[in-house]
Amino acid sequence: MSNKIAVLGSINVDTTYHMDRFPQPGETLQAKDKSSAPGGKGANQSVACARSGAKTYHIGMVGADQEGQFMRESMQEDGIDTKFVGIDKMHGTGTAMITLDAEGQNDIMVYGGANQAMTTDVLKNTDDLFKEMAIPIPIPKSSRKNNLELSSSIKNGPVPPNKRAAFIAINIVR
Repeated sequence: MSNKIAVLGSINVDTTYHMDRFPQPGETLQAKDKSSAPGGKGANQSVACARSGAKTYHIGMVGADQEGQFMRESMQEDGIDTKFVGIDKMHGTGTAMITLDAEGQNDIMVYGGANQAMTTDVLKNTDDLFKEMAIPIPIPKSSRKNNLELSSSIKNGPVPPNKRAAFIAINIVR
C-alpha cells in the first residue's frame, strides 16, 4: 500500500518575466522572455508528494476561469486527486507575477484570489477522506473566512502504524 497524503494549500499560476534588471518606480522595461507554469506552495507540495509515489489528495480552491481549469488539469496530470479542489465563482484563480533579473534575483507579486476566499466549507466533503486515512480530525462546523484553524484542530497522537498516511496543513497567509 502506498502512502496517502492530503495537502491543504494554495493553488496559483506563476508567470515569470525575464528581465535584464528590475524597473525603477515609474519606469517601463521590455521583458526578454515570459513563461507560465503551475505553482502555489500547496500545489507544489502536492506535486512533490505525488511524484514521490504517494496517493495525493489536494484540498483547495481555484476560480471558475481558464487558470483554474489549467491548474486542475495540471495537477491531475501529475496524478493528484483534485476532487476536493473547489471552484469559486466570485474570485479568480490565484496568480503570482515573478520578475527575474539577469543575476537571478527575483521579486514576486501575488494575487491570492480563490485561495484567500477559501473557508472551512472546503472541508465539508472531506470526512470520508480523513476516515480512510485514519486521521481523527474534527471538521470545524463554523465557516470563518480566511481562518481555517485546521492545524490547531488536529488531535495529538500518531497515525496507527498499519495506516501509512500523512496530512500536511499549509498555512494560508493573507
